[in-house]
Amino acid sequence: MSRLPTDNESYLEMARRADHLPRLRSGVVALPGCIVSRLTVGGEFEMATDGLNSHFLCVPFRSGARIVARQKLVRQEGVLRAGQITLLPMGTPVRWTVEAPPEVDTVNISLDPSVLREMSGTNDAGLMEKPWFYDSPLQSLVALLAEESLLHPGTDTLFGEGLVIAIASRLVQCHSRTTFQQPALRRGRSEVRRVRDLLHADIATDHHLEQLAAHVGLSAFHLGRLFKAETGQTIHAYLLGLRLNRAKYLLRQTAKSVTEIANECGFYDQSHLTRYFRRAFGSSPLQARNE
Repeated sequence: MSRLPTDNESYLEMARRADHLPRLRSGVVALPGCIVSRLTVGGEFEMATDGLNSHFLCVPFRSGARIVARQKLVRQEGVLRAGQITLLPMGTPVRWTVEAPPEVDTVNISLDPSVLREMSGTNDAGLMEKPWFYDSPLQSLVALLAEESLLHPGTDTLFGEGLVIAIASRLVQCHSRTTFQQPALRRGRSEVRRVRDLLHADIATDHHLEQLAAHVGLSAFHLGRLFKAETGQTIHAYLLGLRLNRAKYLLRQTAKSVTEIANECGFYDQSHLTRYFRRAFGSSPLQARNE
């Protein structure tokens, strides 16, 4: 990641200074290029900053919080509704005054500017200052990221990284003042083949997109697009298929426990394997063993 401006504060610094961190009951998770947190406790608070060193998204999944937001010379006031997203571009001064009910459900995402910079090909992604707006695809991506990173921490790093890229891509394509064209893909069968060989050789490792990209001399964003173009799948989906097929084989050909098979195939635990196994095959691992 590039060095961030020292005169701007981070989202976590702002939250800590506002005594806001104790409200983040679901914790705070750091992914490459992204910090995710979930606010589940209401009450009054104020948060103010002269500018963050990252792009900030606030996505509520429950209505009821009353907010007064001031960005530069713009003042907005009202009751926040579920799905009413707030976008705060890096470096934008803001002050929030919030009166929230006892229970809220808000996902906060802080995106490193380097993630958007790679996609737009410029130092300034030109994101709009949009206090409240609706974007159902963006909301769905954020919900998935929150579920995977906060409810199942330490699992599916590739999936989480892919979601971060998808969120950043949505912002660049739909919420920027400038229209950006994605660079044309050059064919890269050799790079994709090398990544596939690496995944086949080690399905149990929690692979990171940045590490895979560095292995073949590409950026993470370019490798993700290239792999999808060549195989028709994301890297995460491809690796998940390898893990599930291996698990299915071990269930039928060995007497190993489901927990042992989950660990051997790169799943966090038995429930993690079961969750994905049901999605893929329509049955639990134990049901598949007895078929």
